[in-house]
Amino acid sequence: MNKLSNTSQNSTVKSDFAHYFSNLNSIGLASLLKDDILYVEITKGDWIALFEKQFESFKRNDIHYLKSIAGVCSGCKKGCSGYTFLDEVSGFYVDFVIEVNEEGTIDYTECVNLINEIALPNKKEQIFFNEEGLNTTNHECPF
Repeated sequence: MNKLSNTSQNSTVKSDFAHYFSNLNSIGLASLLKDDILYVEITKGDWIALFEKQFESFKRNDIHYLKSIAGVCSGCKKGCSGYTFLDEVSGFYVDFVIEVNEEGTIDYTECVNLINEIALPNKKEQIFFNEEGLNTTNHECPF
């Protein structure tokens, strides 16, 4: 019974992450992250500041929503579930693998090997978040 409730809780946390990220909601994302954990060597506060900055940049470029599409990593986090967050107009996307432990602590990692459950013909240019801002697979990001 406890395992089922943990699985359900993990699914809810992942769904919440997808909802908040899709809606470019950094406050919602902040509610899911722990203050005392580093995420890819960056503090929660620094990540939230980066998300806020980039979400505002998306909005200035008329991107107000990113479609979330479930997927599974086939690389370094093989078998771990995550999401593609896709701007269906431009084809720019972000792939995250999302892990939740038994205590409900979330961890997320950008993924370059996410296989989506459905075909995405307009998934064209991957965006990567880092301390300096956004990078893409061809190093040209319009935001």
